[in-house]
Amino acid sequence: MTDAVERVARALYEAIPRNRPWERLPEAQKDYCDILARAAILALREPTKEMVEAGDDEKEMCIDSDWSSDADGNRHDYMVINSDLAAHVWRAMIDAALGDPA
Repeated sequence: MTDAVERVARALYEAIPRNRPWERLPEAQKDYCDILARAAILALREPTKEMVEAGDDEKEMCIDSDWSSDADGNRHDYMVINSDLAAHVWRAMIDAALGDPA
């Protein structure tokens, strides 16, 4: 189970109050949660229109482009991309999938 799948599996399991902590759950039940987690993640593989729009909007917020000139007046265009661009876009797309306001 990858870290991402396990995080989703645990979240699914812990979303319903239970007496037994995840760590003491039998492997068969963890495997079942793994199947559910993979199905949930797979369902988000194809983004909705809203998710794409939110991701695109967030991408624009993470890119700074402009121009400057040197002492001789030569123009230089530049672009700076936030190193966390993918994480920002991912979060924006997940928020859109959940219907959370940005």
